[in-house]
Amino acid sequence: MTDEVSEYGALLSTQERGNLHLASRWISELIARIEADKPIPESGTIVFLPPDDEPNPELAAANLRMAEEFAAEGRNVILWTIGKEEPFDSPAGVPVLTTASEA
Repeated sequence: MTDEVSEYGALLSTQERGNLHLASRWISELIARIEADKPIPESGTIVFLPPDDEPNPELAAANLRMAEEFAAEGRNVILWTIGKEEPFDSPAGVPVLTTASEA
């Protein structure tokens, strides 16, 4: 099984490995936002940007290119910067889930 995992890891691109790392942090942030009754995007395609405390210009550039491609396809793209207090800006027309206290 370890050989299979190693082979799989070798097949992942640098961008994919970087995004897997950011996704694990994002899950924690998302849970924290829900528990704190902070708004989260209701719909859209979330694209991660690296946190300021772990800059990764190559990953940021690759993900921004990916976001532009998604937008060109007509998707509602939400850029989520990992580790920021207010991590995303919801583009016009993308609803944001709010808590009962904010409604």
